[in-house]
Amino acid sequence: MERGASAARIRFAEFAFGIYNGCRVSDLRGLRESYSERSNGGGDEGCARLKGAIRGFGWKRLRLPYWKGNARWSFSCLLVSSTAFSSWPNPLGAVSELRANSQMNLTDNFGRSIHDLRISITDRCNYKCVYCRTGTNGAAYAELPFAEYLRIARILVGLGITKIRLTGGEPLLRKGVVEFVRDLAKLRTSEGKKPEIALTTNGHLLAGIAQPLKDAGLDRVTVSMDAVDPERFARITRVPNGYESVLAGVRAARQAGLDPVKINCVLLRGFNEDQIIPFGMFAREERVVVRFIEFMPLEEDRVWTPEIVVTLEEIVSRMSEYLPLEEIAHERSETARRYRFSDGVGEIGIIAPVSHPFCGHCSRIRITSDGKLRTCLFSVWDHDLHELMRRGATDDRLVEFIVEVVERKEERHHIGEPGFVPASRTMVHIGG
Repeated sequence: MERGASAARIRFAEFAFGIYNGCRVSDLRGLRESYSERSNGGGDEGCARLKGAIRGFGWKRLRLPYWKGNARWSFSCLLVSSTAFSSWPNPLGAVSELRANSQMNLTDNFGRSIHDLRISITDRCNYKCVYCRTGTNGAAYAELPFAEYLRIARILVGLGITKIRLTGGEPLLRKGVVEFVRDLAKLRTSEGKKPEIALTTNGHLLAGIAQPLKDAGLDRVTVSMDAVDPERFARITRVPNGYESVLAGVRAARQAGLDPVKINCVLLRGFNEDQIIPFGMFAREERVVVRFIEFMPLEEDRVWTPEIVVTLEEIVSRMSEYLPLEEIAHERSETARRYRFSDGVGEIGIIAPVSHPFCGHCSRIRITSDGKLRTCLFSVWDHDLHELMRRGATDDRLVEFIVEVVERKEERHHIGEPGFVPASRTMVHIGG
């Protein structure tokens, strides 16, 4: 083999390696096939070098995030001639230009686009809801400085995240949350837009901070609220006089323009299913969207059984005794099925992961308060992103790690199936 041709092939292998790691071509096998076909019959040695140079050549799954730009790529094959690079003095330098002009989007092995991020900024909570916490266990995991959450968010927005939701624990317990929202609002997606920023809270501290959060860049707020009767609310949360504080927070959020304000209610049979119609009335009177959530096996006591679940069909049936409902369109990746009352006043949603799983359209990943990446609520393992950061990992290394983890995102949960393994953390330690 001529020395010049060999050098060109080595540079091509380096170039392919750089494109793969910098721009995430969808399938590396096509690189080998294209190279072999277009190297004039002398591609065996070049292909061997290519195979050795490209990380994960033999086992990488087909559906990786792929680069789109001004060049023409096929799904499984990069059509390019090695001789085209023989005159390039610095093929790796071209990778930087390609990467700067590219848009990298997270996609898992099942072709699902990942664009929603949930960040738990604390494991602490000022409520001890009976279906969530035993009452004896408090915070179990550490909190990171906001600067580290911000770095993670910045990297993920660069990977195609367009929606960020702050959760806990109770996120409003963290001092500096307004400034953190302001910093998140400075991030820009690949389209040059601010990511949509939302927050889930129990609402107890919301009244005094709703307007500052809105001014900082918060777009929407969701309040967890499992009864509209003050006495029942106190029994559920084990906090006296909490209902009045939460109601004030809901109204302050609406006044601040954090619309649509959503109310999340977890329903348990024999516990609060009699609140369905009162919540329908609440949605109409307070002009909020109430969303009922089927109870999932994510509580600390691990008392979940299928019989406790109040299903979507039952919720619709009971609410229709109050007023007829009409289903309205929703996005494929939305967790809630949406309904409006027949007279057009008021909306409810139903999140039904048990009776109507929506895993096939899941677009979410989560960061726990201690910096672990979780690809599903029901994951049985965490992926330690913060440990890499602690060891001084570069942004490129974090990108590589995130892409590899997301690629292996679970296909679905297995609630209610024989052999179901509960999640490695309960909901309060994951972030809702």
